[in-house]
Amino acid sequence: MLKNIEKNRVKLICLTGISLLAAVFLARLIAPFTPFLALYLFLVTAITVFIAQQDTDYFFSTFIVALFAIVASIRPVSLELIAIGTFIVLIGQVLCWYFFRDIERRVRVWLLWRRLRLLTQDVFSCFLEPGYASHVYLFERRLHLQKKRFMRALKVLPVKKLETLYNIILDAAQLRRRVEDHHLFSVCASDLQGIAEALNQLFSRRGSVAQLTEKIRRLEETYQHVLQVTAPDPVVFLLFIASLKALAEEI
Repeated sequence: MLKNIEKNRVKLICLTGISLLAAVFLARLIAPFTPFLALYLFLVTAITVFIAQQDTDYFFSTFIVALFAIVASIRPVSLELIAIGTFIVLIGQVLCWYFFRDIERRVRVWLLWRRLRLLTQDVFSCFLEPGYASHVYLFERRLHLQKKRFMRALKVLPVKKLETLYNIILDAAQLRRRVEDHHLFSVCASDLQGIAEALNQLFSRRGSVAQLTEKIRRLEETYQHVLQVTAPDPVVFLLFIASLKALAEEI
């Protein structure tokens, strides 16, 4: 997957260089004809803005093309220097491919962990924030966006371990649907808050699994002494605890 990313980056550099040469050449050619130049710059700007909106990965490239087209319409821009600059960037990309690949992987793994952390925070906010029951749509929309962002990052760099953690977190998140009376969460709010903080530290690569396991044990004690008696359907909390234990084991 990362190899494909590097190939796409090389293609993007080549395409940007060719687009720059074409944009500057046409701007220099049309410069003496003001009405045609105005129309040309409008079209270049509109097309580059449209492409950038469709895919933010092309923002920098389209911005450079539009900028050089405008500059070339005012004063001469050397086509030779553009070609040489594109060649230098391309050679640098090829020569440093291995280095960039390692950096790319590290950054994308970090991004996956960050996405998991943010998703987990939004899941536990459904349990801990009293406004969930009256603003379900807002909370669910936040969850939906976090899931989409994680899956988008996972497609770029598939990591089976993190995908498994993601699925376990979604399984644990079903508690928000299984509990009809959200006032029950106030009974174990301190335990849930402790688990949320432990997971946040783990996904930030600062905490320990032992800390998370201890927080889960406390929730299990609350379940045995309180929730088992007060909850209309205590099994849902038992399933939640099982998911948390599976999460701790997988981490």
